[in-house]
Amino acid sequence: MKIYFMQRGEAATTPSPPSDGGEGRGEEARFCFAPLLGPLPTPSSRGEEEKGHPQIFVENGRVLVIALGIAFAVLAISLPGCKSTGDKRDKETTAIGLYLEADASNAGRSKTISILRGHPTPMQIQNSSFLDERFIEKAAVVDWKESFFIQVKFDWHGTLMLDNITGANPGKRVAIEVGFDKQQRWLAAPAIQRRVSDGTLTFTPDASREEAGRIVRGLNNLAKKLTKHKKFDSPPSFSNEVAPR
Repeated sequence: MKIYFMQRGEAATTPSPPSDGGEGRGEEARFCFAPLLGPLPTPSSRGEEEKGHPQIFVENGRVLVIALGIAFAVLAISLPGCKSTGDKRDKETTAIGLYLEADASNAGRSKTISILRGHPTPMQIQNSSFLDERFIEKAAVVDWKESFFIQVKFDWHGTLMLDNITGANPGKRVAIEVGFDKQQRWLAAPAIQRRVSDGTLTFTPDASREEAGRIVRGLNNLAKKLTKHKKFDSPPSFSNEVAPR
């Protein structure tokens, strides 16, 4: 709430009423405003206030700009952090190698490994793998009843190799080694019970369900990267070549 005060000696739009009941002395007054409980403003203080208001607005504007800058900086830093988990998962890779069981007579071209961590079982395998992660097309974890297994699908080259190996070595085992999370593990050694001609290898891993998921995710991430660099996505066709004369 505000009230009006009049100061003598200053120009005003209306004359002051006579103080002695007469016609008045011609004194004039100027109206000004002041808070009901605040101090009376003086000409000097009013001038300072008029000069001070723009400064207050400038300072408030600077504070607002600084606050907005800090907010945007925090937002820019936090957004990549939200994607860090997803980016890390996308960069996971898994290496895999398939080794054929070796005969005892091939001691010079074989090595002994231990399969299954819970019940270590020695196994003689060939020194070199016949398939690895370069020929994988995709992989998946398949839940079945109260268990699960890993299913790996090979490309056309891996399909031909798997068909030849399983067709020529019935009864032998295939040792499967994987590298993930900075560790190497012999994951399984399934026996060859039939010829695998569709390029799909299925086995129960020596791993937890969560580990199996990371293994498969790493295989698929690597398969996507390698697909861009493969010369053929399907078996090459030579039907358009000119037959030699």
